[in-house]
Amino acid sequence: MTLTAPSPFTFTTLSAAPTWTQVAPTLWSAVQGTEFHGTVEYADYRFTACDQVGSVIGTFDTLDDAQTQVLHPTGRAYLNQRVGTLFPRLHITPAGRFTALAAGIAATTAAAMSLMTGALHS
Repeated sequence: MTLTAPSPFTFTTLSAAPTWTQVAPTLWSAVQGTEFHGTVEYADYRFTACDQVGSVIGTFDTLDDAQTQVLHPTGRAYLNQRVGTLFPRLHITPAGRFTALAAGIAATTAAAMSLMTGALHS
């Protein structure tokens, strides 16, 4: 008699690509296996993409663009939303972005000048 132990590993096979299902006339949902990816809703002549928890990723002109962002979010709205999630008290305004850019340029210039001055005195 041979005894075999059950494998400690279980694998879930996902389909090659998420499946988009039109669940209402203006609403699409992306699912891959049992994993929910997000939705796209059409309203006011724009497609709004939302992630798996319902946070807006952005609005787009075409259904294809919105669906792409659900699966591979890279848009400014998504990144701003993620920054807000990670740092809820951090509110970056356009003026704040300019100030940060100017400070970065000043710091880089000062570091370069310091290195050049040190190289000249060596």
